[in-house]
Amino acid sequence: MVNPTSPAWRFSTADEVLFVCSVAERIGVEARHRNLSCALIVADPNVIKAGLVDIVRRSLRASQIANHVFEGGTPEPGTAMVNAAAEMARAARPDLIIGLCGGSNMDVAKVAAAVYAHGGSAADYFGENRVPGPTVPVFAVPTTAGTGSEVTAVAVIEDEARHLKLAVARPHLRPRLAIVDPLLTRSYPAKVTAESGMDALVHAVEAYTVVSYDALDTPPDARPQFTGRQPITDALAERAIRLLGRHLRAAVYQPNAVAAREGMHLAALLAGMAFSSAGLGAAHALQYPVGAATHTSHGLGTGLLLLYVVEYLLPAAPKRGCCRGVPAATASYPASPHAERPTLSPSCHRGWSARGHLPRRLARTLYPRTAPRSAVCADRPRATA
Repeated sequence: MVNPTSPAWRFSTADEVLFVCSVAERIGVEARHRNLSCALIVADPNVIKAGLVDIVRRSLRASQIANHVFEGGTPEPGTAMVNAAAEMARAARPDLIIGLCGGSNMDVAKVAAAVYAHGGSAADYFGENRVPGPTVPVFAVPTTAGTGSEVTAVAVIEDEARHLKLAVARPHLRPRLAIVDPLLTRSYPAKVTAESGMDALVHAVEAYTVVSYDALDTPPDARPQFTGRQPITDALAERAIRLLGRHLRAAVYQPNAVAAREGMHLAALLAGMAFSSAGLGAAHALQYPVGAATHTSHGLGTGLLLLYVVEYLLPAAPKRGCCRGVPAATASYPASPHAERPTLSPSCHRGWSARGHLPRRLARTLYPRTAPRSAVCADRPRATA
């Protein structure tokens, strides 16, 4: 007889996903299909300079959608930026907010939509389930292949009063539509591509190695944001790691290789779907203080920390495929869909980091390469007899 109190697994993602090259040119049609009439685009100077905002605005105008642009996005957004975007929304009165760029602008769009709809300040919504209800629709248009924010119900911004990066988590934040156009990533340099790719890899590996849903002691009436790994998240994470192994190097070294851009964007999307239900692990938890100390990008910090996290997890996770020592982020990943599950070893990860526009060691994010070796090693623990 089935026990009605047995744990159940739960999976959620964005309402809809559109994925194909040049699909960003359809954003106006999608808005009109939903009877929307006015959009606020959350952007930054880089995407404006690259002409990506023009692509979106042309599509909106062609569908008679009024539009306004918030230009104040930055790579590390804080509460002041979110509040400024919400204030612009109050003046423009949009019924659609579009997050265009990497995870930062998409996160600003999500939280600004909550502040615009429910009032208060961005700081009022830190934590889980603090957003009281639905927001205006958010369309997420990623221009980097890494964060997965286009399908998640989480936004990370800096609490400037406490100098901490904190999360706002609530299903109402999940975008109504993710518009994933691989061609939008071509304007970024190799370093950004590499760091974004490592971010996607960490998402996939951590979603694949977090605690299982049936090992969590969750009351039946609870609605936690993350519910542990389960069959769907495992399948998504495995496929994401496979794609990253096949396409990450080519995307870094051959920026105009469309197949590599498509593979990377799909990998980031699938990894985002996986971790948005399963949750994340120690690399992301450690990146909060380490990132504050080193001022590293999110992808770089979590990518380097993953080395140490995987080494720590090896003895505890012998049955998890990503801890058995075959490289994931290398071109030698088996191409057959029936081959061994995706795997990751610290040594292979180090080799990729050295060759892929990333520092080999975490220490190099704290000290410049011109620093003497004694300075780089000064804080290392010394062996004692």
